[in-house]
Amino acid sequence: MNVQHLKRVKSNEFGCSSLLTERPETVEVDSNVLAGTDPEKIQECTELMLEKANEWANPFGDGTAGERIVTILSDRIRC
Repeated sequence: MNVQHLKRVKSNEFGCSSLLTERPETVEVDSNVLAGTDPEKIQECTELMLEKANEWANPFGDGTAGERIVTILSDRIRC
């Protein structure tokens, strides 16, 4: 098993446990935990995240950036 395969150990709507992350903001808002490479620690962290309630703020915004960009551009481009 290589690192790419193990990168996302478990993910669901509750959060994830990871060996590595390019998204440290997910760790900061507590929606992700770094588990390392020890199999027992991976299982422990995965179980922790599966039991955890989704109470964190989305660190990536509200999902409406595209709509706001279109509105701004439409308002500025009107001829």
